Amino acid sequence: MEEFPRKYTFRTGIKAFLDLIVKKNNLSVIHNSEVQSISVKDSLYTISTNGETYQTKKIAFATDPQTTGRLLKDIAADISGVLSDIQLSRSESLNVVVEKDHISLKEIAGIIPMDDAFSSVVARDTVLHPLYRGFTFHFEDGKKTLGEQIKTACEVLNISEKDIVEHSSTKHLLPAPRIKDMNIAERIDTHKDIYVLGNYLYGLSLEDCALRSAEEYKRYKTSLM
Repeated sequence: MEEFPRKYTFRTGIKAFLDLIVKKNNLSVIHNSEVQSISVKDSLYTISTNGETYQTKKIAFATDPQTTGRLLKDIAADISGVLSDIQLSRSESLNVVVEKDHISLKEIAGIIPMDDAFSSVVARDTVLHPLYRGFTFHFEDGKKTLGEQIKTACEVLNISEKDIVEHSSTKHLLPAPRIKDMNIAERIDTHKDIYVLGNYLYGLSLEDCALRSAEEYKRYKTSLM
């Protein structure tokens, strides 16, 4: 793997990479469809959503461990028990866009605070724009209102609220494995037709997530032989 660079930057975000995979492989993606229950009979899984019912002989999960655990409780209680016990970490982020001419802060990669006013800031200066600069502020979940978050961003960036061209908020839900959650993969790879993907099985990086996906694909291919 040394011939491949270890860092990538997508001008339109990582979603562009995922969209390309979907297009290249002619995959069907269904949006706004909530899985309500999954049952199994004669090795055939029935997936009931808020609008349709699907059936398959093999099934993969790529949600947070507690959601996956809940969906598995009626078809694989052993895996469900392991995943449901993994804790989750909740956080919020505020994305702000500012005109370049209205901010004096030099180009940066990010900011780590000296206090608990916020968790961190990630700058979008790695992908330059002729007119704007973008920043993402991370906060503990529920600790500050939107107005308080915007005020904090203005203080850190030394700008006024009217200098913000656009802002948006996002809530994040991330796995928070503990020491006792080590070797999760060995404990859940017990069903040949059930595949669990995610970044909490080997670590928390995108590379860990990609590695798990590759290994589950190999396991899937082997099951077809």
